[in-house]
Amino acid sequence: MSTILINQLPSSQNTEAEFIPFAGGDGIAYKNEISQLQNRAKASGNTKGFYVLKSGFDLTADLSSYANSILEIRHNFDLGGGSATLPSGVVLVFNGGKISNGVIVANQTEIKGGLTQIFDTNITFGGSVNTEYVLP
Repeated sequence: MSTILINQLPSSQNTEAEFIPFAGGDGIAYKNEISQLQNRAKASGNTKGFYVLKSGFDLTADLSSYANSILEIRHNFDLGGGSATLPSGVVLVFNGGKISNGVIVANQTEIKGGLTQIFDTNITFGGSVNTEYVLP
């Protein structure tokens, strides 16, 4: 296993995203001195895949290929009254978005959302969820 050190770009740098590749095709994009991971599929071993869900991504589709992955939510997603069935080992990380209007069926799902509203009041849950805390 190799260690990768990442330093933020100085504020005098251009604020356009710069992609910096490293081992395995993974990468870091820098914008406004904030680093963001590039999407990556799950590798062998204990690593998880990482995906930033783009606006318009269909959470009600078959998500089985995202098992054991981190899914970052940056946009609002309306399930349209449908169900989002999450595969085993998914971690939902909310970074500015929320999910509304449907059912989330979790399967050993970890949820990280901070102190902001990440689900609308018209969401119901089924299955098993692991979270540090729940807020109204």
